[in-house]
Amino acid sequence: MPARSPPVAASAAGATRTGPVEVGRSDAYPVDVHFRIEQAVAAPPDRVVAAFGDPERFDVEHQVPEVGAPRILQHRSRKSTVELRLRYHYIGSLSPAARRVLDPDKLTWVQELTVRAAERRAEFRMVPDHYPDRLRCHGQFLFDELDGGASTLQVMQGELVVSFPLVGPVVERGLLSGVRRYLAAEAPALAKLAGTA
Repeated sequence: MPARSPPVAASAAGATRTGPVEVGRSDAYPVDVHFRIEQAVAAPPDRVVAAFGDPERFDVEHQVPEVGAPRILQHRSRKSTVELRLRYHYIGSLSPAARRVLDPDKLTWVQELTVRAAERRAEFRMVPDHYPDRLRCHGQFLFDELDGGASTLQVMQGELVVSFPLVGPVVERGLLSGVRRYLAAEAPALAKLAGTA
């Protein structure tokens, strides 16, 4: 099993907590950000990672201002590995400067997700439907123990490269903010689904 991130204690058993840490950030063009987002989930890691690869978790629509509910494009399961392709749409507001170079209707992307339950991790890659040379993101999810194994620290970490002149930092902040809110909003439903796994 790969090396784990050090656990971060939640404020209380079953509480959700986000703790974004971004390093290597530059406001120059292009914007290249190495990010880390932490979210506590009130269920044991093995159950959470199993629920994470379950298409049923997308049946619940989460109220997130920036990112719309995903649509499942593909689902394959082989032993303890699950492969998913999901389409997302950024629905947050854009500044006037950003709207001059971006079409809000074209801010859609496909997330390619491979969940490896036996290793308590998942790899992801985001593939834009539009602006393919302007946006790249990839990384992994880790599922560590919290509260002696009663809860899970879900860690999303990776690299986001935004190549939009002048508005790159705005796009980057909007996307990461949306992902952060989405993970927080999804945590209760993920814990509930994990409880029935």
